[in-house]
This record gives sequence, C-alpha cells and structure tokens, in this order.
Amino acid sequence: MPSAKSCAKVGSLSSLINTLKKGQTELKAQYDTNQAEFAIKLNPDLTPLENAQEYFNRYNKAKRALEDVPQLIQDTRNELDYLAQLETDLQFAASWPEIDEIQQVLQVKGYWRGKTTKRIGSGQSAPLKLTKDGYVVWIGRNSRQNELVTFKHGGGEDLWLHAHDVPGAHVVIRFDGRRIPESLIEQAASLAAYYSASRNEGKVTVDVTRCKYVKKIKGAGPGMVTYRNEETITVTPKSETEWQ
Repeated sequence: MPSAKSCAKVGSLSSLINTLKKGQTELKAQYDTNQAEFAIKLNPDLTPLENAQEYFNRYNKAKRALEDVPQLIQDTRNELDYLAQLETDLQFAASWPEIDEIQQVLQVKGYWRGKTTKRIGSGQSAPLKLTKDGYVVWIGRNSRQNELVTFKHGGGEDLWLHAHDVPGAHVVIRFDGRRIPESLIEQAASLAAYYSASRNEGKVTVDVTRCKYVKKIKGAGPGMVTYRNEETITVTPKSETEWQ
C-alpha cells in the first residue's frame, strides 16, 4: 500500500501521467533535485488515469485520517484521566455499593471481565452532606457522586472546589445569599484535598471557582470536567471526622 508521502509526491507529479504506458508496473521520477530518484508502484490492470486516481483517493484518505489524530489523542487522554479517577474512587471506597459501582463501570467499558457479584443491600452510594452554621457542603467521593454534586446539587453561584491537577472529589458549598466565610472555604478545601490522589501530601493546592464555570467534557466519563476563573488555596488534607 502506498504511503501518504508517496501519494503527496504523486500529486505534485500529476503531469507525468501522459508518460505512462498501459501495463506499466512502476513509475520512476525525481521529486526533489537534491534527493535520489524514487519509484511509485502501479497497478498494471489499471489505466494511467485510474492509477493516478487511486493514489489521489488514498492520499485524501490519509489526509482525513491525519486530521482526526488530534481528537483521537484528546479522547485517549480523557479516557486515561477517567481511569485515574476510577483508581482514586476505588482507594476511597468505604462500602460495597461504592466498590460495586466502580466494578460495574469497568465492566461496561470492557476493562473488567470478571463475574458481577450481587450483594444484599447493594445500591448506588450517595454523596456526603455536611452542614455548619446553616451552610450546606456536598462532597462527591466517586465519579458518579461528583456528577451529582456539581450538576444536580450545585447551583451556578455555589462555590466549587477540587484538588489541583489530580483525580479527586468535587466539593460544593451551597450559596444561600450570605457571604461564605473564609474559614468554611478552607475546611471544604481540606476535604477536597483529603478525597484526592494527593491525600497523603502535607500540603495540597485546591482550586476554587463557581459551579457556573464548571463544564462537562464532551464524550468523557461522569464527573470529568473543565473549569475556569479559579483561584487557589493551599491546605492540609482533613477528613469529615475533623469537621467542626
């Protein structure tokens, strides 16, 4: 099969079509005077014009395939990021329902081929809900919970927190019209750090923005998002057991 490079050369040497003879199996030409002569394989069962058209068709196909590469690369990165999130989900799973959810996702995507275990009382897990001084804080501890926290429980003006550049929890502080205290933001950031791949770090950078600036990544798994207009805060990871 001719390469895209050979096809491109044929495009520049289309004027040589008239030199071809019926039954010819090879065309030798010099594309660049500074380079050696190269040979283009021909199908002797085709006419010169049909041979040229065959190469042009293959060139256009290769060109279209090349145009798809950036999206394929991005799709692969999204998938790797989602698998990294699922790995973090599994590390933090604290119940059979949470473990089962991860297993089911892996099965659907073809990464797990084991048998599904049906457990009594097993069902979908719920995000963690905390309250302080009337403020409500939601914490998603796996991908599906993250989706719920951000896009169902969260409103446009709510604060959204996530450990910077690592898989982890979506944390939302509901905005009820009152100013959200800095101390509460810091505590919520500590939770976002605790439920992240950076849990064991002494200090973790956490991004803070509004829910309205968080968008789903098209074609990516649940809870996979992009966001903007964030500010950062550095905190020590702390679990909800230290919530005051």
